[in-house]
Amino acid sequence: EEEEAATPETLLAPAQAEPDYRDYCREIRTKLKEQIKDIEAQRTKIPDRSVRRYVEDILKVLKEIHHAVSTGSSDSQVIGIRKVVTYWNEETLSLLENYMLLSGNSSQEAQETQSSIATLLHDMAPVYRKELGRLTAGRTLELKASMAVLQKEIEETLHMGK
Repeated sequence: EEEEAATPETLLAPAQAEPDYRDYCREIRTKLKEQIKDIEAQRTKIPDRSVRRYVEDILKVLKEIHHAVSTGSSDSQVIGIRKVVTYWNEETLSLLENYMLLSGNSSQEAQETQSSIATLLHDMAPVYRKELGRLTAGRTLELKASMAVLQKEIEETLHMGK
């Protein structure tokens, strides 16, 4: 009786695991979209034009990443941006919040810290660009592999017809 009771649960487990995986990917996409909105909101509050431009550069790459994983992307590609969503965006948002907190402080130390944050924000766009490169490199490899298989099948079909 115990074996019969366990069998239906075992059969249902893989079916339930797959939607959880898709839900996780959807969660990553949703979180990315929310973070982009949060970063955009922070950008509008920044009085310094150069810092605002640094944030715009970050947003531009983030929007490219979002586009890359929103349209026809595989789950592995979505998982590939997990580091962006769970680490880099959180760090960027934290830097922006601290930058804004220091805006009201005119002390030398606050201005130096704010300048350091601005430098970090300037350096963040290449980090995001590198993550986008990893994402697109994976897609490029998948396309090349698919094209190689297709080319082989075409050649085999042509040779069989002779």
